[in-house]
Amino acid sequence: MQLQLISILSNTLGISIEQININSSSENIKQWDSLKHMNVIFAVEDEFNIIVPDEQLANSTSVKSLLQIINDTK
Repeated sequence: MQLQLISILSNTLGISIEQININSSSENIKQWDSLKHMNVIFAVEDEFNIIVPDEQLANSTSVKSLLQIINDTK
């Protein structure tokens, strides 16, 4: 699941997989802005067949938090 998420981030943010790890977030990846963040959320929802709850959107700006959300909603 982590590799799938990293692949989604790589494709959506337009950066290489090597630039993304478990500690990556919108704070340390400059390409991860608010517009790209919504694209990340849509791609995650499509890939994992989930819906990210609105109340978790603000807390979904890191690899760790996205993995937690995916696990919680499956």
